[in-house]
Amino acid sequence: VHDLSDNATAWRPVWPDDEDWPRFVGKSRGSTYEPLPGQSLTKPAGFIKQVAHTYAYFDGNYAVQNEHQVSFGESTASSPFRAIEKSKPGGTALFSVNELSRVAAERTKTAREAVQLMGDLAVEYGFYGADDGAGEVLMVGDTEEAFVFHILSDNTAKSAIWVAQRVPDDHIAVVANMFSIREVDLTDSHTFLGSDNMFDIAKKFKLWDGKGKLDFTGAFSGGEYGSKYYTGRRVWDGYRHFAADWEKLPTEYDDLKRDKVLPFSMKVAKPLTVHDMIKASRSHYEGTEFDMTKGLAAGPFGTPDRYGDGAAGEDGYGAPPPKLAWERTVAIYRTDVTWMAQASAKALGTVWWAPADPSKSVYAPLMVSAESAPKPYMIGNAAKLDRGSAYWAHRYVSNIAQIKYSYMIKDIEASALALEAEASKVVAKINDKGCKSNEIK
Repeated sequence: VHDLSDNATAWRPVWPDDEDWPRFVGKSRGSTYEPLPGQSLTKPAGFIKQVAHTYAYFDGNYAVQNEHQVSFGESTASSPFRAIEKSKPGGTALFSVNELSRVAAERTKTAREAVQLMGDLAVEYGFYGADDGAGEVLMVGDTEEAFVFHILSDNTAKSAIWVAQRVPDDHIAVVANMFSIREVDLTDSHTFLGSDNMFDIAKKFKLWDGKGKLDFTGAFSGGEYGSKYYTGRRVWDGYRHFAADWEKLPTEYDDLKRDKVLPFSMKVAKPLTVHDMIKASRSHYEGTEFDMTKGLAAGPFGTPDRYGDGAAGEDGYGAPPPKLAWERTVAIYRTDVTWMAQASAKALGTVWWAPADPSKSVYAPLMVSAESAPKPYMIGNAAKLDRGSAYWAHRYVSNIAQIKYSYMIKDIEASALALEAEASKVVAKINDKGCKSNEIK
């Protein structure tokens, strides 16, 4: 999405959240979204005042990274309050997390500014979740700071409750479909940002007794989705890959909402590279007692993928009691895209983009400073095969790998690592030129 100077309009449309393809049809986000024959233009849910200049950014289902390297990652979470999008019958809330992230990408130069702007807009205009009852988490970072941002509808369905906590510079924070911020101290403005209404609402609905500091997760989280360990196992696995003291973390607990067994963040064992992050994104808990490539269910060729019967929901990972559920892995067959947003004051912002299942995909470096993304990464209808789409190329590999996974994954991994290593060399050359000339074509 290109930057705009001297905006001719006084109002910015706020678009509804549509999780299906196409999620948006119009001319305000570049050629990717322009209408095809027979498609109708998306109608806005409402409007907010426009600003004179907006920044360029990469757009997915959420904003990914803008030209100032303000970067985003998203994770849906459960929460107690419900709101409906304003243009629907009975709707009262204007903003989804998708649109909040896009407005922040358009208007802010730092992660701190982005967090504050998203919170302020949601409080003023209302927030609704992806399924009308969900909260949301955004990881927001820039070249200097990183925050974990939690947001949910308030009890009136016309505003929002939100909090953000700064991740210490030598720490990593792992989020997996559940709130993770615990004790909130808004007097510590360096570490915490948030809406003042959280305290009164928590007391009003007996989510907090008003004594001591408010436990945000304890008050406003609905706990893990569907099944026990749905969140906890992935958080544990993230810290297993990165944290210095991960071996102290328990793998068993009673109730993750109530039991504070997993920390908000942990000190890293060593400085991390993007390739460390990529490796962790491909995890099926290999080498641990939870290794999904082992056991009868993995079949004769050790596939880590598990498919549900349809009755338990979208798959067998989040089946609610009394049904049993498979371990929810980090890499999962139904992934549309995984990205690593890399921000550095000494380099150009880079988004490492992997279509489909990251364990059977290749991360390609994309840059907001380029004039456009390569066409194969700009197209891809999940319901229609397209040989020109990077998404479908990787989905095809994922499908073929199931024939003899234990053999085929070795070739897939070797090819992916070789291509990613070569891509890193290209990025280094671009940065050497770009940081000197500040012009990339």
